[in-house]
Amino acid sequence: MADNEKVEPAKEKMPAYADFMKMGQDNCRLRELLVEQDERIRALEEKNASLSSTLSRVYGSRGWRVLKKYYDAKEYILGTDEKPALTDRTHDLLKRTAKKILPKKIQIYLKLLTYHLFRRSGENSPPPVSAGGRPFISVIIPVYNRSAFLRQALESVMNQDYKYYEVIAVDDCSTEIEAQDILTEFSRTRSRLRVYFNERNSGISETMNQAIIHARGGYLALMDCDDYLPPDALSKAAEAIMQAPDKGYFFSDRINVDAGGQEIEQVSFANRKKDNYLRELMKGMFTDHLKVIRKDAFQEVGLFDRSFDSAQDYEFALRYAAKHPTGFGYIRDYLYCHRVYPGQISSAGNELQKTLAERAKTVSRNRIALQKGLHRKSVSIIILSFNKKELTVKCVESILGTVRGDHEIIIFDNNSAQDTVDLLKQRFSNKKNIRLFFSDKNLGCPGGRKMAIPYATGDYIVTLDNDITVTGSWLDDLILRVEEAPDIAGACCKVLFPDNKIQFNGGRAVIKDGFIEFSLIDAWKNARDIGSMKRHDCDWIPGGATIYKRSVYEKLSICDDFRNAYEDNDFSFNVRKLGYRVVNCPTAVVIHHHVMYDKKSAFHERDYMETKYSHTGLKQSVLAFYRRHGVIIKDEYVYRVFGVNRFDNEKIQQHFSELALFWYH
Repeated sequence: MADNEKVEPAKEKMPAYADFMKMGQDNCRLRELLVEQDERIRALEEKNASLSSTLSRVYGSRGWRVLKKYYDAKEYILGTDEKPALTDRTHDLLKRTAKKILPKKIQIYLKLLTYHLFRRSGENSPPPVSAGGRPFISVIIPVYNRSAFLRQALESVMNQDYKYYEVIAVDDCSTEIEAQDILTEFSRTRSRLRVYFNERNSGISETMNQAIIHARGGYLALMDCDDYLPPDALSKAAEAIMQAPDKGYFFSDRINVDAGGQEIEQVSFANRKKDNYLRELMKGMFTDHLKVIRKDAFQEVGLFDRSFDSAQDYEFALRYAAKHPTGFGYIRDYLYCHRVYPGQISSAGNELQKTLAERAKTVSRNRIALQKGLHRKSVSIIILSFNKKELTVKCVESILGTVRGDHEIIIFDNNSAQDTVDLLKQRFSNKKNIRLFFSDKNLGCPGGRKMAIPYATGDYIVTLDNDITVTGSWLDDLILRVEEAPDIAGACCKVLFPDNKIQFNGGRAVIKDGFIEFSLIDAWKNARDIGSMKRHDCDWIPGGATIYKRSVYEKLSICDDFRNAYEDNDFSFNVRKLGYRVVNCPTAVVIHHHVMYDKKSAFHERDYMETKYSHTGLKQSVLAFYRRHGVIIKDEYVYRVFGVNRFDNEKIQQHFSELALFWYH
């Protein structure tokens, strides 16, 4: 194009007559729509005015005022999403108030009363059961990486032809981000699946235990995250459960597959003997895939033990078989596809697994010996008696009904009334393995135990309060617990009140800025709470149902400065200072018939109450702990007894420092 060539702008094309007509029609239609919209708005306004008039009449009526009061009261009592229920608010207020202003013994009464009034609903609800009584199954999947196989594992569980189940997956801090992505994806689209993420890497046993605690099913099917199930696995497992409801542990045959899912071999256990599973399991593990275990079994024999990680299934099977050698149900069908591939387990891991399997067998042999009364070590059981004669008799009788093997019972009476002394002599003076000792003055619990312990001859020394009754294999379990490692010095039972609420399952302590606050593990939980089966390394353990190795008492003794409190805390701390551990034993269950649960006993045991809750004795004990450990016991009741409940921390510390010097000098 030449530089001087002009370019004329394009002229707009004029719309045709037909276009003008269409635009006019659209304009008319728009006006009609606006008119219709205005009419609708007017109609809605009239309806709104009518409804407002009606609502005004309703709100002004007597019936509405009554109904509104009802709904306000309902929200006040039952609560809303933003506001807790009245029972919860009242419970919290009572606890805070009681802790600040009431004496300790009244606090205990009030705690019992409020717990019974405001206990949480659903605490003892049975596991979900489908129509027709079919079992509800929780599939447990511990996850750590294996993202290449995880999707297939989850898909296989989600596509079961059985209706009545849920899936619990717990990720143990996978380092493969894909694994967490897959779990998140499935949890958003599959309502059966619940996913939990550990805050730290805890190992296979702890991860499985977390899943068990979250599970709602009465039966738990355990599955690895790199394996998968055929579509009829759960339905066939449910059939087996319904045919043998007395069994607590079911297992099937399996198919071994490679990384690509191709079959390698079929593994059947049809030739295994079924008359005594403990004997068969001592030859090696075979009750592994697919295994479906009744949740009650974990309540009875305990959760998975993390010290056996990589052989935890085998150790649990041996533990269950020791109590139920015929309690297994074999499903003769291939209900599990177990993946076998290079790098699945290292050679070092394989050796560790073999070592742990042998250790599990050793523990099982010791358990069998204890059951038969053939254990190589002896036990001294010390009962400190102060009145409560009927309960003391029940305590001794419960021991005689549960303990086998080499043992002795030492009853040390702490200056009881004459009728108690006479009854003890009448019932037990001629009993084999029972020795009686009588003090001419009340030495308190610490002093009484300190006097009684030198009489003990056993390799293990158990201290029991005389208002406790023991159950089942409590002593066997305690001995096995302290024998788990050389550095375990002592273990306490899980102690229940008569209403099946937990008094303690070990103890915790928090030290901060010169103060120490003690608490009891699992206190006031229901004994059926599966979380109470967790094993703990404790900061301290109460002494009312506790075992210690004899060697501990050869290095330490109970301090004379304590009168009626905190001697167990002091002793536990000193044990730990020597480098030992103190632990709980949740399968060793005993019942504490506390005086607060029996009004008749409470009336007759006034001497006991006065000694137990003496302010003078409490002050002496608290100051003894302060002098020996350099920390003040943080407790509202203690503060009230010392008259420092309104002081700040600095003033409390100054007061205790001065008082400790004055008290002992």
